[in-house]
Amino acid sequence: MPELYDDPFSDGATEIWEYLKSKYKMGDTTRGTVVHQAPYGVFLDAGLGFHVLLEVPEFEHAEMKRFIFPDDYPRLGTVIEANLTVFQENGRQIYVTQRFGQLHRK
Repeated sequence: MPELYDDPFSDGATEIWEYLKSKYKMGDTTRGTVVHQAPYGVFLDAGLGFHVLLEVPEFEHAEMKRFIFPDDYPRLGTVIEANLTVFQENGRQIYVTQRFGQLHRK
């Protein structure tokens, strides 16, 4: 799998981006390792070459908690499964959710 692209709009990255969009569909499961925690979620290395973001509201069991604290975030190095939701063209970022049932309610 490709390394994370420094420039997600380079020719090589564009080729891989288009390939990923054609290969994966909304709801497909991916596995990734938590590599960064941010106030709004965690970033995963799923070996796809692009940032994969799991936002706080998409954390597993997020709807069951009134507040989510940093201690509730998946720890760095944790391998998690999530479902693809969006390939965001602006910035070429991939979004995922751990709340698969939410995909069918939208």
